[in-house]
Amino acid sequence: MRPLPLLTVLALLAAPQARGAPPATVALLPATGSNVTDGQLAAAGDVLRAHLEATGRFVVVRAGGPAAGAEASPADAGAAARATGAALAVAVHVARLGETAIVRVAAYAPDGAVVHTDQLGALGVDDLDPALDRLAAGLARRGRAAELARIDTVTAREERPLRKMTAWMAYGMKIGSLVPVHRPDPAARAGSASGVGLVWHYDARDWLADVTLEGVTSNLDAWRPDPDRALALAIGVYKPFSRGNVAPYAGLGLAYAITRFGDVAGHGLQPRAIAGLLLGRLSNVAVRVEAGWFVDAFPVAERVTGRDVWVHGGLGSLTFVASEPTGR
Repeated sequence: MRPLPLLTVLALLAAPQARGAPPATVALLPATGSNVTDGQLAAAGDVLRAHLEATGRFVVVRAGGPAAGAEASPADAGAAARATGAALAVAVHVARLGETAIVRVAAYAPDGAVVHTDQLGALGVDDLDPALDRLAAGLARRGRAAELARIDTVTAREERPLRKMTAWMAYGMKIGSLVPVHRPDPAARAGSASGVGLVWHYDARDWLADVTLEGVTSNLDAWRPDPDRALALAIGVYKPFSRGNVAPYAGLGLAYAITRFGDVAGHGLQPRAIAGLLLGRLSNVAVRVEAGWFVDAFPVAERVTGRDVWVHGGLGSLTFVASEPTGR
């Protein structure tokens, strides 16, 4: 019998099954595996056969392998397809490490050309049935098994929570200052305000982050003028430049700030650019020294003229954070 050309095989797989058209014949090779019992491999072959025929696209005939337990080469698979008069030869291989397995299905044309390969992870023997179901559907639809899950074919491996690296979290206090240099007061453009804040600090190895609630004021004396004050909730994300105990870093932040600079009040978003030095990155106690620049993204009316002014200026702080010692 003359083998089907590769293009004919591809067209057979790609085209939808026409009404009344006969299904294609496929030769199913014996299942092979690594670290899997012979009984489980035999069952995997039977289950795959059932799922292939359930698609309505294939009639499955059994074919012999090259040797007991040996995975068929493309040439061996092509020879099996020619010997059975099949349009395709299908091989399944299961490799297991512990409870985790990879199930791989490959389809070959009669000339030995690979026309389809796909694989899906499994967790334990019970996952082989849904994995083989989706691999059979992937072969029939020319799709990927990973994208063909249904409510009844989700594997136990996919149900497991995704593993995440643990970030180090610490909390502490900061002492800092805002130094606006463009206030809405024509008589005194520059000013300053200092204060304290609470800090939640996160170290995720490749990046740092913090959440800060802070307040500053230019004067705590109730009998003296207090032209500058601010209350802000800020989030910052930074790139550290070292994995050592002393790590310089730089990044951006965004705060929602309620301000009064030059005795003119306003509120809104306040972008920030920050550079700093983290001391004690490898310890459960750390100190951060940083400086940066802020710009109010909301205008306030200039005193006397009423023109819009976007306040901006410098900032600096010293932060102390600590966490519980790592358990041993």
